[in-house]
Amino acid sequence: MNLVLSNPPFGGLEEDGIEKIFPKEFQTKETADLFLALIIKILKKKGRASVVLPDGILFGNGVKTRIKQKLLKSAICIQLFVCLVVSLTHILQ
Repeated sequence: MNLVLSNPPFGGLEEDGIEKIFPKEFQTKETADLFLALIIKILKKKGRASVVLPDGILFGNGVKTRIKQKLLKSAICIQLFVCLVVSLTHILQ
């Protein structure tokens, strides 16, 4: 694909076994991480993507770190629009 626009579901977990269809380096159950791994795979060499993501994707470890490394090493131009997810539960109590 030349262009991907996405607002993946973040904070969710996939069912057992779904992560097995992804390369070992990107195997996780976190939906946002899997979406990013898929976007990396389907984009053409000079493709572009705009993706709404939680702030944790930029600073996480493990799979998140490997995804960031892949983005930086590839020729993919990714524009990450970071959506800060704020919990309001403490205000509502």
